[in-house]
Amino acid sequence: MDKVHSIQLTRYLYIYDEAVYSFITTLLIRKDIYRCYYLICEIYATEPRKIFDLLWKIYFDFYAEIYPTLETCIANKHRAWIEKPHIRPVIFIVKNMFSLRSSATVFHLRQFVENGGKCLCLYRLHKKTLEKRGWTGHHKLVCRLFVAMEKGHIQNAGCFIAKLLETLTSQEIYFKMIDYFSGYISLKNMTTIRSRWDRRMWSDDKHMLLSFMVSMQEPLQNIVQRMVFKSPTEIDMKYIADISTVYGIQPYRILRQKKMDALCPEISAFQLARYTIPYTKMVCCVRDNWEYYAAQTTIWNERVSRFGGHVNSQHIVVFENDDDEEKFYAKYGLEPDEQSLTIQKMGYTHRPQCGWRQWYDLVFDVKPRIILEEDFSYVW
Repeated sequence: MDKVHSIQLTRYLYIYDEAVYSFITTLLIRKDIYRCYYLICEIYATEPRKIFDLLWKIYFDFYAEIYPTLETCIANKHRAWIEKPHIRPVIFIVKNMFSLRSSATVFHLRQFVENGGKCLCLYRLHKKTLEKRGWTGHHKLVCRLFVAMEKGHIQNAGCFIAKLLETLTSQEIYFKMIDYFSGYISLKNMTTIRSRWDRRMWSDDKHMLLSFMVSMQEPLQNIVQRMVFKSPTEIDMKYIADISTVYGIQPYRILRQKKMDALCPEISAFQLARYTIPYTKMVCCVRDNWEYYAAQTTIWNERVSRFGGHVNSQHIVVFENDDDEEKFYAKYGLEPDEQSLTIQKMGYTHRPQCGWRQWYDLVFDVKPRIILEEDFSYVW
C-alpha cells in the first residue's frame, strides 16, 4: 500500500488495510487458522488481482530468510492461479505459511531502508584489498556492498542495494551478489540460477534482493532446506465456501450473519488509513457514505458499475436512474447504519496510533536484529 492511504472498504465492510494487517498478524501469531482463512478470503474477495503481490510481500518480509525453498511453492501456485483463478492456491500457501516460524529481520530492514535509513558507517576501499578479493572491476558502491555483506552489516548493505538500483538493474545487482556469495557458499549452477531469475513471479525485485542478501548470510544450520507441504482439507474448503455464501440471505442481514470480530487491535502500530482523518469523522464516513469508500475497491467498483453507478465529484455514488439504484440496493444494500453498534465496530480498530514495539512484542519472542526509532510506525 502507498504511504498516503485512502480508506477503502472490503466485501463485508471492513477497512481494507486493517483487514490486511490483521491477516498478517494472525498468520504470524499462529494461533487461529480459521481467523486467517476468514481474513484472507475477505481480502481475496475484495481485491483478487492483488492477492499474490500481498503473499510475495509477506514471504519476503517474514519467511524467505529461513525458508528459501518456499519460493518455488509460491511461484507454482501463482502460475496455477494465473491459469485458473481460484482461492484454493491462496489457501494452500496460507495453510503452509501458518505452520512456519517467522523472522522480522527483512521486514525491519525494509522499514529502515524505505523510510529514510542511512548508512551507519563508511568503508575505506584499499587497492590491495580490492585486488586480493578480485573486486577491482566493480564499481565502488558495489565494492562497499560486498564489504557490508562481508562484515554482516545488513542495514548498510540494504542502503547500498537501494542506492545501486538508481543506476543498475535489479538483474545486474542480483548476479553481482551471486558472484560474491559464490566465493563463500556452494551454489547451484549458473544455468539454474539464471532460469530461476528469468522465471520469477514476484513483481518487487528490490524486496527480493533485500531478503536474498539476509538469507544468504544466515548460518546454514538455520536454513530449512526441505519442506513438506499440506494441502487444504475438505473441512478447510467448506469453511472457505461458507464464508462467501450469501445465497438466500437478505442484503441487510448479511453483515450480522457473516461479519466476525476478526481485526487485531495491535495493528495500531501500522500507519492506518483511518489515521488520516479524525476518528469520529471516519466512523461517520464508513457508516453514512459507505458506498463511496467501498467503491474504491475492485469488488464494489464492479458492483456499482454493473448497475450504471459511478462516483461523482462530491465523493458520492450516484446512478443513472432510479430503477438501477433500486436494483443495486436490492442486491447489495448492506445497510451498515442499521446494524447494531457491535457489528459496526467490527469493521475497524479503535486504538490510537502507537509505535512499532506493541505489535512486535505481540508477534515475536526474540529481540529484533534491527531496532527502529521508538516512535516509528510500520509502513506497509
